[in-house]
Amino acid sequence: MAENVTPEAIEQAKKALEEKERTLGPEHADTAASLYNLAALYGAMGEYAKAEPLCKRALRISEQVLGPEHANTASCLNNLAELYRTMGACAKAEPLCERALRIWEKTLGPEHPRTATGLNNLALLYEAIGDYAKAEPLYERALKIREQVLGPEHPDTAEGLNNLAGVYVSIGDCAKAEPLYVRGLEIREKVLGPEHPNTATSLNNLAAVYVSMGECAKAEPLYERALKITEMVLGPEHPSTAMSLNNLAGVYVLMGDCAKAEPLYERAVRINEKVLGPEHLDTATSLYNLAIVLLDTGNKAESVARALQAQQAELKMLENVFSFAPERQRLAYQETLNPYSLLASLNAAAPLALAVLRYKGVVLDSLLEDRLVAQASDQSETRALVNRLRALKHRLTQLVFETPKDLSDEARQRGEEEKKRLTQEAEQLEGALARHLAGLGRARRSLSVTVEQVQAAIPGEAMLLELLRYNHYLGKNQWEQRYGVIVLASSGEPQWVCLGSAEAIEQNVKRYQEAIRGSAGVSPAPVGVAPTGPKAIEVTPLPALSPLEGERAGR
Repeated sequence: MAENVTPEAIEQAKKALEEKERTLGPEHADTAASLYNLAALYGAMGEYAKAEPLCKRALRISEQVLGPEHANTASCLNNLAELYRTMGACAKAEPLCERALRIWEKTLGPEHPRTATGLNNLALLYEAIGDYAKAEPLYERALKIREQVLGPEHPDTAEGLNNLAGVYVSIGDCAKAEPLYVRGLEIREKVLGPEHPNTATSLNNLAAVYVSMGECAKAEPLYERALKITEMVLGPEHPSTAMSLNNLAGVYVLMGDCAKAEPLYERAVRINEKVLGPEHLDTATSLYNLAIVLLDTGNKAESVARALQAQQAELKMLENVFSFAPERQRLAYQETLNPYSLLASLNAAAPLALAVLRYKGVVLDSLLEDRLVAQASDQSETRALVNRLRALKHRLTQLVFETPKDLSDEARQRGEEEKKRLTQEAEQLEGALARHLAGLGRARRSLSVTVEQVQAAIPGEAMLLELLRYNHYLGKNQWEQRYGVIVLASSGEPQWVCLGSAEAIEQNVKRYQEAIRGSAGVSPAPVGVAPTGPKAIEVTPLPALSPLEGERAGR
């Protein structure tokens, strides 16, 4: 969870709100601050349906009591926008962010630190939806303000450098990102200390840039330092330690030293499975990377076993994301997947066939489910159910992907109980909606399909052919784009046939097109090609919330 929220904390916040309402009245500025504090706790728990009306009421009070152009009203706008961004409702968040920024610029000035916060959060919103052209100038301006007002060596200046560098990395301009990460690292080493977790984050991000630039010799000592810090400060079984192990092992793979990489990946897998669970994204990533190294070292049987574990974790995450997440998150998650390459390279026909059928099924069925939910949203009797279901789905997505701050057994148990409770409530809501809409919930059911069920639907003399374009692993971190086909008959084991180099096949297709058309054809666009090489895990800073005057909200 974003923070460790207990039932006691909720009750204390409720009592504080009741006390302010009783002593100061329901329309007082301090009452608005108490409303936000309670909303922040609900938001951290994923109870967005409870947090949103509280944030709206705090905003309305501030607008009425302090005025629509007051700096504190801008804080309320900013915090409601951040709630919407967390919910994935970026269209609702954008005008609120823009209005908050305009107010701060007008009331506090264009060079005020809070104005920089507004610029940063609006940029973060644009970055979240992939609009880097809008995010970049906002991050630049926020950084300039922080440098001038807070100083060139302030921690917020270091965060601004990190944020701007992250945009440059996203657009592929590592040459611009490198000096910003270097300077941010220098600030954090000086101000926070050489062994601070934020210093480790800067080391990790700078090392990732060097890897992207092909300079592994520069990345290796940075990743080693980051690992040493996380082990010492956060502990040998912390998720950040697993992340550092994964990234350092990736550098060793790129440098051709799989003997060094294998034990690091194995340790990362053990930590992630224990702390985050067998179905977490980081667990799947470390399993995938370990499977590649095992294949390189000649241990094919163990490589297949690890690849199957990674596939099961990815399928489970796919179930959650495509059943619970908004479309933008689904598309972003799809970009991280590499579902076929390793299984195809290992010639694991049966699990590869199952993966293809389930991935295709969940995508197609989720599109149908989206249409059904959109139809339900237009009906007044089902609108409230749909809104509640969306809030539940988003919280479940968060629980699948987030790295908890509290790693105790009790906290993990609370997290599992929350997932179980929210899943049950979501299923009950889907049952209620299903009385109006046939077909709801198919995105999850499609992941229970088996190869045998599909074979039963194939006519006796027919065969199902599934053509794949994938990255084939050649060994020693060398990959080649190829085509292959899964052959599925009405009975018997699935067959996998590698058809050869994608480049050669596409050239033959192009020549064939030219021959039959008598004019130049167009080479088919590559589809479904996933990134190759060891996967790195990165850490990014959180956005800033604005404390309200009166009873201040924690950050």
